[in-house]
Amino acid sequence: MVADKVKAAMAAGVFCIGVLAAMLVGHAWPLWTGETVYLRVVPVDPRDLFRGDYVTLRYPINSLQAGRVAAAPTSTIVAFEGHWQAGRPYVAGQTVYVVLEPRRQGGGAGVEHVAVRVSTRKPARGLFLRGRASWSSRNGEPPEFLSVEYGIDAFFVEQGRGKEIEERIRSGTPVFAEVAVSSAGRARLRTLIVDGRRYRQDED
Repeated sequence: MVADKVKAAMAAGVFCIGVLAAMLVGHAWPLWTGETVYLRVVPVDPRDLFRGDYVTLRYPINSLQAGRVAAAPTSTIVAFEGHWQAGRPYVAGQTVYVVLEPRRQGGGAGVEHVAVRVSTRKPARGLFLRGRASWSSRNGEPPEFLSVEYGIDAFFVEQGRGKEIEERIRSGTPVFAEVAVSSAGRARLRTLIVDGRRYRQDED
């Protein structure tokens, strides 16, 4: 009986370790194998920017506008496909896929990846991000605005670096996030490029 309990406990321990290992590998896999993209960082509400040991990041691809609308400086004009074309609204939490294309630019990254279209259908090829819709407007058919979250909005920094990065972002200094993207569109932050200087993610 005791031996059976020991075996059961060992099996449970091995299972827990396996689950934990799978979670760690799943989180790190895009960093190991993902394609590198560079996303422009835009200013956010100063009250939300620096929170202790991480900096809150926002990107033009967080705020998408239909092609017929004049984009705001912190937004991106894209083509809407799939679910949206059927006249149905995106709903909060719905999975969407945002296709990216590279553009040449300065600011230390050399290239910036911008959104060109969004759909509820996973692209068969190309470079894209998997995100979740957090808000959409319906001023017309289809809706004209869509907010998307990608899980790359918190950049962890070593102690004493956050305030410096915060001030550079607010001053309008060119800032880009280097992001690893898996073939499934899952994104992980690698580094932050502030006017050519690289800051590495600190998750210790």
